[in-house]
Amino acid sequence: MLEDFQTGDASDLRLYLKTDPLLQDTDGHWGSAEGGYEIASIDPSAPTQEIEVPGTWTMPAIQTLTVANYVAPHFPAFGSAALG
Repeated sequence: MLEDFQTGDASDLRLYLKTDPLLQDTDGHWGSAEGGYEIASIDPSAPTQEIEVPGTWTMPAIQTLTVANYVAPHFPAFGSAALG
């Protein structure tokens, strides 16, 4: 469940679950290198969204949630959060 969700302009937001932890790079940005499991498209204008996670019983332990704008060539991450 996403509640009070806000983001900037984006044409194709997608939610990813990842098995690796968040790490801070030399510029001080937090992120996760692994591509992860694409779970769903997200509506950037909806503050509350319920998202079903398919295949949860077959996934390894998930440590990170990332919202990314699926626009080539860079596919920028809009934000990540550590889970658990």
